Amino acid sequence: MRPIGASSAALGGLNRQLEGFDRAAAAVVEQSVGAEGFEPIDISTGARKAGENLDSAQNATLEGAMVDMRITKYMAVANMQVLKTEDELAQVAEQLVR
Repeated sequence: MRPIGASSAALGGLNRQLEGFDRAAAAVVEQSVGAEGFEPIDISTGARKAGENLDSAQNATLEGAMVDMRITKYMAVANMQVLKTEDELAQVAEQLVR
């Protein structure tokens, strides 16, 4: 078995997070669009209930979809930081070899 490099793992994770973000964004739009188009929404009422059941994928709530978007955003940023760190490490290693 061949070891997986940090950049491969980070790129794979980044792709998964971008796909997850797209799904969550689509769920936000789906939950906030009525028969007559976009409608004003009251998140605070649902937000109070959001802690009762944290499985947003099963319940498909607006609040859950918004939380999913935030989580995937931070996970994508973490994967980008791995790529940045690996690039910086490669630059330092190149300078050491000179």
